[in-house]
Amino acid sequence: MKMSKILIKIAVPALLLTAVMPSAVFATPAEKSADPYEKSVNLLKLNGVSDTDIMNLGRGDVFSLNKEIETQGLSDQQIKNYVQGVKKADEQARIVENNRKNGITDESVQFTRKVVNGEVTLPNGNTIAVPENEKINGSSDKTTTVSALATLSDGPKYNVDARVGYNQITSMVDLPSVRSTTTSGIIPYILGGAYVTTDNVNYSGGADIGAFYEDGNWRLCINGTGALWTSSEATLPSKVYLNYKVSANNQVQITASDANYNYITSISYYFNNIYLKADGSNVEMATGFSMAYKKVHSISDGSYLLNGHFANTYVYKPSGSSLMNASVVVHHDKKGTTDEIAKTSVNTISQYYDYYCSMDFR
Repeated sequence: MKMSKILIKIAVPALLLTAVMPSAVFATPAEKSADPYEKSVNLLKLNGVSDTDIMNLGRGDVFSLNKEIETQGLSDQQIKNYVQGVKKADEQARIVENNRKNGITDESVQFTRKVVNGEVTLPNGNTIAVPENEKINGSSDKTTTVSALATLSDGPKYNVDARVGYNQITSMVDLPSVRSTTTSGIIPYILGGAYVTTDNVNYSGGADIGAFYEDGNWRLCINGTGALWTSSEATLPSKVYLNYKVSANNQVQITASDANYNYITSISYYFNNIYLKADGSNVEMATGFSMAYKKVHSISDGSYLLNGHFANTYVYKPSGSSLMNASVVVHHDKKGTTDEIAKTSVNTISQYYDYYCSMDFR
């Protein structure tokens, strides 16, 4: 009799414990192994994103919005802002693609000019240096360019490159503090990109994608195969969410939003000779910074780019997403002459999706 009472006393709390345990503990094997895209879609639906909006987002931005919800805890309004921003950027990209296919350059959508001798002339009449990139020009990647007769080349660079197979990057970027003027000839850049390669060693084109500082403002820019420059007119805030991708075969796109994911501006680049594949199968995606110049004779002129910051950086491919960490990254290099590299410093917080970069010519 006493033994049966003891068993009853033990059994009842056990039953109560089972009753209050959350259902997620008992997730089925099928739920645990669910397709990453379907899991992302389900999370978006739980947060009020409609089937129509999910379809319009496309696979890559379903993953990217999912990651922002998971890691940043977006509010309902921020989610709406995100969805609307993708819609606006995609519409802009469609206009550009249709114009390009019909031989039209529509200056009302974005500014486009030919790069001549490493420089481009902007709508305000200022001529600025454009970063020289061996990858766009179709050669192997160079970590260091050293001349026995000169301490300067075309400017220092720092890039973090993902292995082949990804087609999109998102990151919350703190724009660096800068001191530079057009007359000094030194132009600071946020220098990400999408480059054509199958082995992360030999390259045959692509595009630098990011932002540049000129005349007191940061603006989006793309410099692609064929020496054509594209830029926006909208000024970027000090903290900006960047979403850039190979949005279709032969097309790249970058969108800038504020810290609450309100759309600011977007630009895109479409040409048949860019040779990038939308599935990422021949694409290397990158983040980075640069100081570009053509006619500078001193790297002690007082110019600087300080504490540019890529944070919470994710890369995407059709099958899913990943932090841009050591398992994804194949290169993380300072580039330039020996003296230019000496002016570049990097503080990596979390390899390699959270880092600061400075280039100091003081």
